[in-house]
Amino acid sequence: MTDIFQGTNRLLFLGRVVGDDLRPIGTCFQVANGILVTAHHVIKDATWNHDTSKVWVEPMHGAGGERFQAVVVATDEMHDLAVLRSEQSLAGSAPYLAYSDMQPADTKLALLGFGRIPDGTTESEYGYLPSNGRWEGPAEKSTGLLLARAEASGVALGMSGCPVLRELDHAVIGVLSGRYNSMDAWHPHRIWISRIEDLERLLDGLADVPIDRLPSKNPALRSNWLNGTSLDRQSIKEDKFFVQGPEWSKPWGSAIDRLAKHGVLIVVAAPGVGASTFAKHLLAEAAPGDARLVQLDPGDWQEPIVSAIPVGAKQAAVIDLRDPQHDKPSSSFLAGLSGLSLQNLSMKSRLIITVREELWQRARSNEIRDVGIVYLSTPPDSESIVERYIESEAPSLLAAVQGEQVKPKITGRNAIQAMATVEKILQAYQLAKERLGETAQLSADDIKDVIDDHLGELDALFSEPGSSSQADHNGRGSQVQALSFDDRCLLITLASRGKATLSQLESDAESLKKVLRNDSGGQAARPIEPHTALSGAGLRGRLSRIQACTDFDESVRLQQPHLAEPVVQYVWDNYPAVRSSLVRWLVTIAKEGADQEAIAIKLISMVVRRRQDADFLRTDLARICTGSDQRRILTEVLIAALEDSHMQRRAERLLYDWAIRIDLQDVVVLSATRMLKTNRRDIAVRRLQRVADFDKTPPQVKQTIAAIFKDLATSTQVSNWFQTTSRTWFHNSPDSTASRLALAALLGTRIDGVPWLLTPEADESAVDSVLGELVSDIEVNEAIAALVRDSSSDDSTYWRVIDKLGTAAVRRGAIAPIINLADRLRDAGRAAGRDPVSDLSTRLKIRSIIPSDPHRTTVS
Repeated sequence: MTDIFQGTNRLLFLGRVVGDDLRPIGTCFQVANGILVTAHHVIKDATWNHDTSKVWVEPMHGAGGERFQAVVVATDEMHDLAVLRSEQSLAGSAPYLAYSDMQPADTKLALLGFGRIPDGTTESEYGYLPSNGRWEGPAEKSTGLLLARAEASGVALGMSGCPVLRELDHAVIGVLSGRYNSMDAWHPHRIWISRIEDLERLLDGLADVPIDRLPSKNPALRSNWLNGTSLDRQSIKEDKFFVQGPEWSKPWGSAIDRLAKHGVLIVVAAPGVGASTFAKHLLAEAAPGDARLVQLDPGDWQEPIVSAIPVGAKQAAVIDLRDPQHDKPSSSFLAGLSGLSLQNLSMKSRLIITVREELWQRARSNEIRDVGIVYLSTPPDSESIVERYIESEAPSLLAAVQGEQVKPKITGRNAIQAMATVEKILQAYQLAKERLGETAQLSADDIKDVIDDHLGELDALFSEPGSSSQADHNGRGSQVQALSFDDRCLLITLASRGKATLSQLESDAESLKKVLRNDSGGQAARPIEPHTALSGAGLRGRLSRIQACTDFDESVRLQQPHLAEPVVQYVWDNYPAVRSSLVRWLVTIAKEGADQEAIAIKLISMVVRRRQDADFLRTDLARICTGSDQRRILTEVLIAALEDSHMQRRAERLLYDWAIRIDLQDVVVLSATRMLKTNRRDIAVRRLQRVADFDKTPPQVKQTIAAIFKDLATSTQVSNWFQTTSRTWFHNSPDSTASRLALAALLGTRIDGVPWLLTPEADESAVDSVLGELVSDIEVNEAIAALVRDSSSDDSTYWRVIDKLGTAAVRRGAIAPIINLADRLRDAGRAAGRDPVSDLSTRLKIRSIIPSDPHRTTVS
């Protein structure tokens, strides 16, 4: 959480209550548009000689801002609270309120308000004054009055009525009433605080303010909260591709009703029906209008945990549970949702959880209180989905897509299959334009061939050997003879090749047969007997059976080129026992060259993505590719899965698991590097962090990560993001390898010409801590030497660097490692006539310990 006292946003919800003499008397803050809160005694002081029902208020952001009048609408003199209402509003409102009695002792707090400080015989006024402190808890006076008490040393006159903010998330946990004034040394720096529980009663009927009534979350638990990506409500509402047909009308209406009544809604959905799209559009439509929309990422949890779900005011979030290994809802998770739902209601927040039907059936609780549940079993109309996309991306094809030839091939597909259909049509259209020019078109027949799965035809070809059946072939019905085992291998080979010479086709088909026979435990091939050598159809005769033809150059291709992918899909779907063998064979022939490797990647990616088969990727494909040293194929298939919104979550989890597998770390690094260019870079850098921090990671892999971090540190697009990410590492794990590599990368970076180490972003104790902790590391001390060398030509910059290094050394007790850098630092400063070691010694007052540099030239 950013420091409350950084930037001008800190003042937007704060105001000053002005007295009769137009001088500020105290502080107030806004909790909702036009609704202000202050201390009751501030109102009395401001209106001592006139009507106490009205006061003047001025915004705190920008001294001398326009004053406006506010009416006193509720007071509680005993608890020192007052609520004001005005036609004019301050520029912002407090994030949310949190019950005072629920705050644990020692909670860090912050105060910000107008202040007057005695200065000799006069009094100095400050537009605003900050103060920090710690919470002590509730206190009861002998009269029964309940207040809260805290320690804060910087509270001044005029700050009464200011919000007491929880430093962790800026929630308002009380209203400053006054200081404890003692004539002796008892209880110094104590303040009295009016409780939120009492303020809530005053606000009833005046403002619907988010209030957290549950015990404050442990900061350690907050650090485990899921990351979220903001969603743009207006963009979702204007999504021209969204189809909300009659199939969704009933669950949509039920979901709207339940979301109004419950803080958590569960959407149970079958795969491929579009649950995630349903949930996002539901939030955009039905969540409170001022709520921030967020897509939560389950990240690296082993199972769903309620405490990992962020809690905040005016937040509308969606989280998708799809991974059968890590997203199965336990009974304790489901039970915990009841409390979360109630808390969300009080915080004006909502959460939608989409759960795959199979996970819900395995973990369903008989009764979940205070949580809404909706079942989504049918996808939107596939024809409408395809037509929406084609109308937008290739309008000239819309008439053909809507025609009677194409429509039957689209009808009945789920949302995933409909999008795959769109992808095939647009790819074919792009290829036609590349081949024939921008005016190229696709006919209805062309589109039909592209999207046809040829199931009837393939059912006949792969039926019982020796049988024949009626099937559609080239637009007409005909008898199709079932293929023998040998001919099936021939067809699969040609489908995987696209085009091949006769000899190559025959050789590849034989190699495929051997792989299939060996993997299925079949007998090894026997020598051919002379009397069978010329029996049966020859190769050309067999080609006609698999619907192939031979060109003038003796190359072989399928008569229907678009039959190739459906053949591989059909074999994959209907013969699961041969999947590993088929992939092993594809990976083997991929070694012939880039073209065949590209075909293998395309086909394997197609079947894995089509079935969302992360388990095959995790086991068989990883084993086959590492065993044959074809990691590039594994990487490209994994990247295709990462780019698929339906597989993304499970593919990212694979990267997490593989980060500590030495044989797969190069795959993780390559994949994560590609992800850094997408909106998933937070996930990507955490995978690189996990690789770097594994104690058995080889040095060359760490060097690769170091180079990646240097690129991130110097990138104009992501440098700020990388700095923020690195500071989190410095706070949480200052002695980790990832922190070391990030620090070395940042030390060589300049922000607007200033070394990063001297910028405000690096001016915090965590940076000093990690610098002192890692100063003896080889990458870090090389970066320090380079920084000293680059800074030596400018006197001001040089001395600031020396001071920064000295501060870090003292804070972390790292003087000895600094001394050990003597030779390297002297070499760094020598060209500019500097002796950094002597200069550091002077700053650290240890000159006598380190001999001076005999080669040093004095610089005036």
